[in-house]
Amino acid sequence: MTKEVPQLFVMKPGPKYKRHAAVILPLFRRGKILNNYDLILDCTDKLLDQWRSKTDIDPDHVYLNIVDQCQNLSLSIFGFLAFDYDLQTIEEPNINKKNQLTKALNDFLQVFIQTIRLPNFIAKLYLKLSSRYQRAKATIDQYLNQIMEHEQRKPTEQIAEQKRTSLIASLITSLQQDEKLEAAKPEQQKKGLSRAEVIDELLLFLVAGSETTGSAIAWFIYLMSKHPRVQAKIKAELGDNKHNHMTVEQVESLTYLDCVLQEVFRFIPPVAGTTRIVTVDDRLPGSGVQLHKGDELLISFYNLTRDNRCWKIDPDLFYPERF
Repeated sequence: MTKEVPQLFVMKPGPKYKRHAAVILPLFRRGKILNNYDLILDCTDKLLDQWRSKTDIDPDHVYLNIVDQCQNLSLSIFGFLAFDYDLQTIEEPNINKKNQLTKALNDFLQVFIQTIRLPNFIAKLYLKLSSRYQRAKATIDQYLNQIMEHEQRKPTEQIAEQKRTSLIASLITSLQQDEKLEAAKPEQQKKGLSRAEVIDELLLFLVAGSETTGSAIAWFIYLMSKHPRVQAKIKAELGDNKHNHMTVEQVESLTYLDCVLQEVFRFIPPVAGTTRIVTVDDRLPGSGVQLHKGDELLISFYNLTRDNRCWKIDPDLFYPERF
């Protein structure tokens, strides 16, 4: 993904990774998310109310765009959590379609999939010539700059106060005062992030906060519709709480639901895989394939989750009890 967003901290080794991680990673501790539990519920209830209103009018109404709506939901939640910004993706006029931002993110990801196996120089040329990619990147950058400007208009004291809980506040306070001066320093001595680095980090979280999460929610809905036994067991575990507002502690006590979620992620991984770069020459013991230092390997999560050698129970069976 360095071809599309070269400043991502997850793609950088050594001192540069540490400089970015010092700003970003503290915000992803469990407590930071739990503090926004009610906000997540409010956004989810808003979408569910819209769905119920349609079926109240037409009991036979069929939803054909669940994936888009789930991605809009996750993007809306992440907009509030990370950016303290209303992306308006679950407002009534927008929920049944891809708005400008969700369409641009989808186009961006499609281009990423097309270039993932290309050599860097070919991928960079493709991106430069792709009008679809250029339009998507321009739209995303427009939204990200609006988010940054919205945050920068807040009083300095308010930004400083929100720094510990808000990704955007933390990124804004980390902006370098003199980018040219910082760029001239050795990486070990640099402080803060440049505007380009902040933009790329925001893009990463937009993508992570919509596409993968939204797809996982949509697959959960689909799999529950196909496995009424599992759905019934979840309802039984919820018991009398299924129509009431549940606390964080009550949600965390739902052990079977946790097994179901793990099985959803195993059965249909939200992410296709990961890559690793070979650091020394090696040979795969099973196949004898020779690997050379610098080779980039794609590790498929789907293949791992369907490998009979890793699972005692048939991996092609959707069976939450395996956990």
